[in-house]
Amino acid sequence: MCTAAPFSLVSYAAVERDDLRAASDSESTLAGWYALVMENFQLLNFAPANHDGEHRYVHVIGSNVWIDDRPAEGDWTNHFLGIVDARAWWAVDVPRGEDPSFGAATDLRSFFGQTNENEWVVAGRGIQIVEWARTHRFCGRCGEATRQAEKERAMVCPS
Repeated sequence: MCTAAPFSLVSYAAVERDDLRAASDSESTLAGWYALVMENFQLLNFAPANHDGEHRYVHVIGSNVWIDDRPAEGDWTNHFLGIVDARAWWAVDVPRGEDPSFGAATDLRSFFGQTNENEWVVAGRGIQIVEWARTHRFCGRCGEATRQAEKERAMVCPS
């Protein structure tokens, strides 16, 4: 059985607080900023059954993003990203040729100046997960169509 798991943004989150103090000033600033943002970002692979709060949707249109409170169309693929500031966040893979933002979507670099850091980080995570799912639809070894694993964020080859 083949599996593919996505690259994780959490690498800085795993840095211990003592390691942050020992890093150089520029590394410490970046790692400290990232650790602070990640304190508000609970990465989860699946939506908790008991979440009664708001939901936000990062619509990934090509490589651009658009954030909305409304869910995707019924047949578009959704990926749960996690809980940020008590809101459940989802990434929506918008099919080619569709644009629910009516041209308002922007690239992630431009989006940085338009939103707060927490939303920017979760939008980046959304792009990563959607792109990972787009590029891992087939097994790299045998070419068979993959399916989402049930208990982890991974694509599994049925053969």
